[in-house]
Amino acid sequence: QNVKDNRLSLVFLNQGFKHSFGHRLSSETFFHAACDQFHRILTQHFRGYEVLINRINEAIIRYHKSNVTVALDFMGPDEAENAALFIGNQVPFELFGGYDEAVSRRLLIGEDLQPEEVITMIQAHFDTRFHKLTHRDVLGAVGALGLEMDRIGDLWVDNGRINIYCEKETGMFLINELKQIGRTQVAFREADFEAQQFRYQDFSISVQSPRLDRIVGSAIHKSRETGKKLVNAGKVCVNYKVIEDCDFVCNNNDILSVRMYGRFKVEEINVNRKTGRNVISMKKYV
Repeated sequence: QNVKDNRLSLVFLNQGFKHSFGHRLSSETFFHAACDQFHRILTQHFRGYEVLINRINEAIIRYHKSNVTVALDFMGPDEAENAALFIGNQVPFELFGGYDEAVSRRLLIGEDLQPEEVITMIQAHFDTRFHKLTHRDVLGAVGALGLEMDRIGDLWVDNGRINIYCEKETGMFLINELKQIGRTQVAFREADFEAQQFRYQDFSISVQSPRLDRIVGSAIHKSRETGKKLVNAGKVCVNYKVIEDCDFVCNNNDILSVRMYGRFKVEEINVNRKTGRNVISMKKYV
């Protein structure tokens, strides 16, 4: 609901308090009671995202008090979606991760700050003839420095280049501290913003049903039991949200992230009329 709807609802809410308590509440008491009531409603609506919603609510309050833009850490697509729903029309805001298709984005509450002032892209080169680095190698090296991962945005390795979007201060820290990944010496520097170019490997699988555990097991060329274990262990995300329900039914265009195995896209699900099995066109991010 936007601010006007909330104000209108508060009028009726006070009528409800009058009915409950036998009288209307004072302005201050009503304000706190209404805030508590709406807080309960919002946390119920955004179940599982209470910490995020509280953090955003505090940022909105700081913005109203100071009229200075507040920048929050990077968040995934599911968090960004809930953040946008919660904020609505309360305050001006922007979700930005460096480029339009960015997976991880920072939330800026306010409008007097340019995203480029709080986000940077750093880049390092290595010789692919002698060294091989993966996304996991880089992520492990960053984590070993003790950084919280919500300070890091999109990160990818491509054609001998390591690209990292991160908070401005974090970028400076990595430039000064991240000098080696595995046995490979690296030197990071700030670079111009650029978009990640996704490449895919097309393949298809045949499963009895489009349940999550079956699709995961087939996609990684393992058994359904292995897929089930990965799902139950919280190692599988669907559209960047952890799903621990093996009965979850996948749909076209779902993005599956399987820890240690990579990221996959469910392109199209078709049923073979003769066998009744689901033939699924898949893409693996490479």
